[in-house]
Parts: sequence; C-alpha cells; structure tokens
Amino acid sequence: FAEDAFYGNTDISDCEFYVRFLAGKNDRKKTMHAWIILEEHSLAVGISLIWGEFVRSKGINAWKPAQTLLRTSLELVPVCHLLNEQLNQISFTTVGETPNEESLEKKGRWALTKQLGHESYSLLELANESVDVFSEGFSRHFFHGKNSTSANTKERGKSETARVLDLSMALAFAESEEQRRVREWYSMPLQNAAHKQALTIMDESALPPLEPSNKKDTDKEDENPHRPQLCPSIERGLDRQLIMKLLGRNEHVEQSLDTGASLTCELVGCSPAVISQFREAGKK
Repeated sequence: FAEDAFYGNTDISDCEFYVRFLAGKNDRKKTMHAWIILEEHSLAVGISLIWGEFVRSKGINAWKPAQTLLRTSLELVPVCHLLNEQLNQISFTTVGETPNEESLEKKGRWALTKQLGHESYSLLELANESVDVFSEGFSRHFFHGKNSTSANTKERGKSETARVLDLSMALAFAESEEQRRVREWYSMPLQNAAHKQALTIMDESALPPLEPSNKKDTDKEDENPHRPQLCPSIERGLDRQLIMKLLGRNEHVEQSLDTGASLTCELVGCSPAVISQFREAGKK
C-alpha cells in the first residue's frame, strides 16, 4: 500500500516507527509518542555524527561537529529543483525501480548536515567533506592545529570560537550517548510476547519515571511553585539500565525489557541492616 501511496520505494517507506516528540519543542508541555510512517511526513531524521568541512577557505577552522540527516521524499519535494542529479545530490526513480548502487557510489554521496550548536544546515559531499566525529587520527591533527594557533595568540582565557567548539563537542557526545542507550535498550529481548506494553516498551522513555512509590507529597517538586523546575527535556527518575547492570554483577538478574519495565523502588531508612547489606554486596 505504502509503495503506491507515497514517494519512497524501500523497506523503510512502508514501515511504522515509534517516534518520541520531546517536551519543550513546538510548545509541547509533555513528551508524546506515536507510531508513524516516516514517508507520510515532511521530516528529517538525524543519524551519524561527523566533522564537516563547511567553508573550504578557512582550512582547519572550517571543520565543525555536525550530524547527517536522512530526509523523506516529501521533505525533498519543495527543494528538489535546487539539487543536482548529475552530482548525485538527488536520485529520481519510478515506483518499483531499484537504484543502481554501483553508479551511485561512483558519483559519490551527499547529505544534508546540521552543525551542532547552530541552526545552520549545509549539503556536504561525504567522501571529501566529512569524517567520523570520533576519528582518532583526525582529532589529533585537528586539535594539534588548534593548539598551535592558540599558542601564537596572547589572548587570556578561552576565545569565543573555543567555547563554541566545546559546546558543539559536548552536544556530539550527548547525542552519541543517547544513541548508545537506545541501541542497548532495543537489543534486550522481550521474554513475554503478550506483555501489556509490548508495542511501546522498546522505547525506554515511554515507561513512567522510576521514582520512589512511597515518596511523600511534601517531597514532590511540582507542588512547590517557588522551587526551580527541571527542563521538560530532562528525564526524571532513576536509570533503569544502570540499575540492571549493577544488579547483574552480583545477582542473577535477567537483562530483558520485561525486567526493565518491572523495576520499582521505595525510600528506606539507613538502618544498620541496610548498610550491612550494601557492604556485603560490594565485596562480591
């Protein structure tokens, strides 16, 4: 059905994806989840993290941390006339036609990229204008050049350029960590196929925050209007993956989605028995 109704003609085109719409974006007060077919919408999905060369005349300073974007066909429709098919910036196929991968590889591949920390987008040729953001060889060369430049200047403290670079790298590491967490959670098995949350449990954020069930009403932050509130994008509660890993070191705890969803916690007093139990667990 999707192959006839939409532009895409790959397996991704007719698959539904469970998408998280973060709180704080587009005036949303709460995080929302929905199953959608990507090709039904005009959108771009961020994937790999790279160093991108955005201004060739600036040498080493032209390279910035960025993220490549996969674009749906509907997102490309308004701008397809700006892309050069001869350079393989866009490829037109008819329904049911399979693109010639060898021909595409010879021409090179292009991708829309977003500079991290900026609302700036550029179309880059991946083979010549990008490198993996965690490339050790490139990082040594890049930061050696940066240090040499800084040594020749007598400015005190970090320059504005250095601060922006630090922010961009921090965003890259945060995005990489989020992708790692998603992959690890998704790779765990679901033992009970009839689980009541079987269709949503693959997204850890779809579960309620892991917070003490016996928390007093006076401890709830939302009831105190004078206390600073967390950003809606910051997830609350304990880390389910970390708790399962810690329990798995000393106990035979099943590493599965069922276990992660079933975790509960409550506040307990620091009695000698509790402290002794923690000490014994630490010795194992």
